[in-house]
Amino acid sequence: MRASADAGARTLRHPFRRVTMTPRLTAVSTVLTPSERIRVDAAGVGLYQSIHRESVDDAMRDVREARANVVVLSVSYCERYSSEPVAAMVREFPRVPTLALLSELGPRTPQTLLSLGTSGVRRLIDVRDASGWRTLRSALSDECGNS
Repeated sequence: MRASADAGARTLRHPFRRVTMTPRLTAVSTVLTPSERIRVDAAGVGLYQSIHRESVDDAMRDVREARANVVVLSVSYCERYSSEPVAAMVREFPRVPTLALLSELGPRTPQTLLSLGTSGVRRLIDVRDASGWRTLRSALSDECGNS
């Protein structure tokens, strides 16, 4: 059997059949604003597959049912809701990385960031400039185990 690469896919040649295996992208559950969703999807092309959710409870369900390996939370979203579901998710799934995404500053942003930190979120990605999107890709690559 021989293997050959073709645009990220791996083709195995067997004397009787030809099988093409495409690499599986890591699933990332997100709780983001609509504008953040578009940009996170664009940043993740070829690296991860976003599963956009409306609440932290929905993202926690993805993790519980093994549909997602990483969670990305919008700081803007977290400003409007209690941090208790975030704390519960991080406590229940300590090995699942949870990243906070900062795309804009609001009046409650400092308090929200402190609250996320005390809830167990250990990584903040500031995407207010272009380098932040590279940092997000790098962070998710590290967390997902992709290169």
